[in-house]
Amino acid sequence: MILLFFLSLYNLGNDAFEKGDYKQAVEYYQEALKHSENPKVYYNLGVAYFKMGRLGYALKYTKRAWFLDPKDPDINYNLTFIRKFRPDQTTKLENPIIFILGRVCHHFSLYECGILAALLFLITGGFIAGDLVLRRKIFRLSALITGLLFFYFFISCQIWLGEMSSDHGVVIADEAVGYSGPGSGHTEVFVIHDGLEVRIVESRKGYYLIQIPGGLGGWVKKEKIERI
Repeated sequence: MILLFFLSLYNLGNDAFEKGDYKQAVEYYQEALKHSENPKVYYNLGVAYFKMGRLGYALKYTKRAWFLDPKDPDINYNLTFIRKFRPDQTTKLENPIIFILGRVCHHFSLYECGILAALLFLITGGFIAGDLVLRRKIFRLSALITGLLFFYFFISCQIWLGEMSSDHGVVIADEAVGYSGPGSGHTEVFVIHDGLEVRIVESRKGYYLIQIPGGLGGWVKKEKIERI
């Protein structure tokens, strides 16, 4: 029954999208997500918001699609494509080692990494037990290989959990002012725009303390920021 509701809402969203009624499509997709989290729905939701000129929301939902299916080429393409339209373009160079590590560890989704890490943990334990009982080199070698694979998937899980933590946010307003304290009476520190991805550090009095690319921090009204 839940699957039927999901498919019905998803198809209604697609029909509205094809007609150019992106606002209606968004409503159907949002309802569909209440029944099942699906990368295709998140992806379509991101595209619909992009068509409406809402870069922040487009990035939020495309990023959520990526969390569920990081290998999908369309999702990866759209993430890069949407970021090109942000008014605030970041020029910070990423450490190549961190970049490569991120690409390697994001090859599998969090769910896939968790399942494989659990299986490899059990298999490695079995090989170690076999070596203790039978004292054969093949068990030690097998335990080493599966242990290294377990370590890879375990580290990937930790990276995913950090990536998906609630401190990641995105600007959803045309313009957001950052202040030196939680209130407009404080000194203005920076002005940022729709679609910029930020890190949420603290919440107080209707404001978020955020850190923008480059490390600068400031307090921004909560309604200007959406958690990813």
